Amino acid sequence: MNFNKKILTLLLIISMTAPAFSQRTKSSLSAGQQRHAERGLKNSRYFFFFINTTVSNSGTEKEKGIYAEAARRDLLARILYLKFEFHHSFTEVKKSQLLLIELMQMLTEREMENAMSLLHEFAPAVLQTGDSAAKKYLSLGYRSSNESGKVRLIADNLPETNYSIRLYEYIKALKLAKYAKRYALI
Repeated sequence: MNFNKKILTLLLIISMTAPAFSQRTKSSLSAGQQRHAERGLKNSRYFFFFINTTVSNSGTEKEKGIYAEAARRDLLARILYLKFEFHHSFTEVKKSQLLLIELMQMLTEREMENAMSLLHEFAPAVLQTGDSAAKKYLSLGYRSSNESGKVRLIADNLPETNYSIRLYEYIKALKLAKYAKRYALI
């Protein structure tokens, strides 16, 4: 009896002084992957929401095809996320965003060209009339077009692995190009 108490006491002392090592579980490993996939899906929803009207209203067949493929990959990523396959979901999000980057480059280029052609078309008539408000809108249009080119250049030169940041910059450039078109029409 006394011997058993000594052994139990010895085991208790050893277990209390021994360092406790935590074990990594599968659920804790996938928590980071879940967070990344969730953030990527949230960003993708905004990108698709923004690009949708531009592609639907004035997109070419090639642009619509790229958009459809990106939307298909995004839907697959959402299904994989619901199946708790976060790593595969995140890789599909990245593939979708890579397609969106290609699409945004084409859309931004086209919108900037359209804005500049409208501004160049209306500039002689505005300058001949001498209307100060029209001149101000014309200068705002040229300024927005110039800023759009600068932001597009920034987006082109960002690291290739920063998909979301690049897409946000392309969205800024596309907005500025649309502002330039709006000023030209006003």
